[in-house]
Amino acid sequence: MPVRRRKRLRLWCIRPRKATIISAELVENKTTGYAWAIEDSCNSLVESWKTTTTKLEKKKGMMGAPTGRKDYSFRVKGIGKGQVKFRNQRAWIKGDTSGNVFVININSAK
Repeated sequence: MPVRRRKRLRLWCIRPRKATIISAELVENKTTGYAWAIEDSCNSLVESWKTTTTKLEKKKGMMGAPTGRKDYSFRVKGIGKGQVKFRNQRAWIKGDTSGNVFVININSAK
């Protein structure tokens, strides 16, 4: 069940069954210093399954670091409601809340 962050869309609501794999693809721009990180993963409902980072090709005439994509995958392990929350932040600044937030609300069934 892939979930892609699109411009201005910051919230997804899904109703997966137990054992469903949820994947989120989040684009990040390393030039600004911002990178996506998991802020809250609702460990009682989902477990982290796989995280990969992909560098996208640098376009001709583009300055700075190329844009990248971070792909997160989770497996639904429980039944109930919860959320996975991501924040696009600068990792070297403790408590940085200036970046964008992306939330996946989960209402898992049997």
